[in-house]
Amino acid sequence: EVHDRGEYVLVRTPPNPGYHWGNYLIFRSPPKAGDFLRWKALFDSEFPPSEQRSKHMLFALDTTGGEKGETGEFLAAGMVLEDAFVLTAKEVHAPPKLNAQVQVRKVQGAAEWDAVIEQQVLARSPNFKEAPYRKFVQRQFDSYQKMSAAGLGDWFGAYIDSQLVGDLGIFHEQGIARYQQVETRPTHFRQGICGTLVYHSAQIILEEGAAKTLVMEADADYHAAAIYESVGFQRTERNHAFYHYWG
Repeated sequence: EVHDRGEYVLVRTPPNPGYHWGNYLIFRSPPKAGDFLRWKALFDSEFPPSEQRSKHMLFALDTTGGEKGETGEFLAAGMVLEDAFVLTAKEVHAPPKLNAQVQVRKVQGAAEWDAVIEQQVLARSPNFKEAPYRKFVQRQFDSYQKMSAAGLGDWFGAYIDSQLVGDLGIFHEQGIARYQQVETRPTHFRQGICGTLVYHSAQIILEEGAAKTLVMEADADYHAAAIYESVGFQRTERNHAFYHYWG
């Protein structure tokens, strides 16, 4: 659910309250001095603590030039300033570290979807406990499977000898396709799997004509952006968000 509140946009995902990036506020301007308490009050009014909401608070900034405003109050309150690159591509090329052993194809059937869910849980950040994260992933993939069945996109797996070693989703609307949840099995890091998966899945989407522009987002201080750039994605925007999780 997306609701325009004027100063900000409310994003809610009632079926999955544990989805942090599905339950948050997007502000149209960077924060000014004194905004932390006001923004927090807005968040609490939209996501009342009395509800069984996820233990998080998230404010995104709709500023494409990287403006982040007055951050001091937010950081002093324990929030983390997240810095991310938006990368886009209209065509792709093979990465330097193409893994020829990897077969990339669309995920099909209950067993393959279940394997993806297990891999997503396995590859989670150590900040997240398994039980609540598994609940979040299962709810999220209920939505992904419905979207896929409705023709809005697909989930792709990277396989070596029939074993799932990487996965991601690509969902599209009005010619724009957005990558989701790119993961590599922890036992297969540094084998070129991520770049190979991103490259071949992009080829499939572009060749099918489902989208003309591919969109990625990657943490500015993480190596994933370089992997995406190695197949032809280019940095086009820089986003910021303030985030706190106490679960």
